[in-house]
Amino acid sequence: MFAKNSKAYSVYLLFRFVCSLAVSMSTVLSIVYHLEVVQLDAFQLVLVGTVQETSCFLFEMPTGVVADLYSRRRSVLIGMFLYGLGFLMEGALPWFAPVLLAQVVWGCGDTFITGALEAWIASEEEDKPIDKVFLRGSQMGQIGGVLGVVLGTLLGNINLQMPVILGGSLCLLLGLVMVRIMPETNFSPAIEERQGLLKDFVCLFKLNLGFVKGAPVLLTLLAITLCGGLASEGFDRLSTAHFLDDTVIPVIGPLNSVTWFGVISLIGSGLGILASQLLIARMEKKGTVSRTSVVMSTSAGISCAWFSSRWGGAFGSCCWCSCWRGLCAPSRSLCWPPG
Repeated sequence: MFAKNSKAYSVYLLFRFVCSLAVSMSTVLSIVYHLEVVQLDAFQLVLVGTVQETSCFLFEMPTGVVADLYSRRRSVLIGMFLYGLGFLMEGALPWFAPVLLAQVVWGCGDTFITGALEAWIASEEEDKPIDKVFLRGSQMGQIGGVLGVVLGTLLGNINLQMPVILGGSLCLLLGLVMVRIMPETNFSPAIEERQGLLKDFVCLFKLNLGFVKGAPVLLTLLAITLCGGLASEGFDRLSTAHFLDDTVIPVIGPLNSVTWFGVISLIGSGLGILASQLLIARMEKKGTVSRTSVVMSTSAGISCAWFSSRWGGAFGSCCWCSCWRGLCAPSRSLCWPPG
């Protein structure tokens, strides 16, 4: 596939494509799976999401130590294996307790990847414009996400556990491939002299805290991330139940209730690919992009979808929301320092 000396940029695009395919396949019908197979109620649905968000928050600093002190490549690989393990656990054990534990496992895996992947590619490809790298990676992720939505929806119509299990297996396979082909040549640890894991952690925490205090934009981004996570949790976990309970889902030929959720994700992903291409074109022309407009468009989509009791309004708003939420991450990444 790739030789060991492959350019990191190609490996990065491959990773974004396959990882998005696997995660999209696993999650496109995950709430339907939780409702119909695991039979979670509204409280349990929100609790599952809260446990996942809390895990991401609590593990962010400890997992960051691996990326900053030992290896960003190693951090990404650990994250992929945890992703796979979490999805396999969630799909193979359809009960509340294992599903709850699975959120901790793959939530922890997400913190190993988030930030480490961007820092890795920024250091490995210093000669490339990092904003375009992130947006191209976002496009590859969206294309992989589209394929994952299609496969997940087709498999979900057969058995709702299948896409979750196969997505987890694909994450493990990707991790094994990345062990072989993922290079790391420009990594330098944040702390040169090691004093033991605990002391290194404390020292790195103080270093990062001082850096954040000296950069008001980072404090703003932290506040935005916290508020965004809290605000979106109800939408993420209860919107599917809202569709099933409060709207009349039309059945048109093969478009049953399961397939419609795949269609929403598919349309949103397609619009996201188009929107990201327009963003790249704008950046090439003007050298900048309005992150505020991306965030505001996403918020508007969430609000409209939640308050609409008609199928058409909720459907259109969710497609719009799915499109713009896909652009928030790469737009936000452009604001963070690559190291």
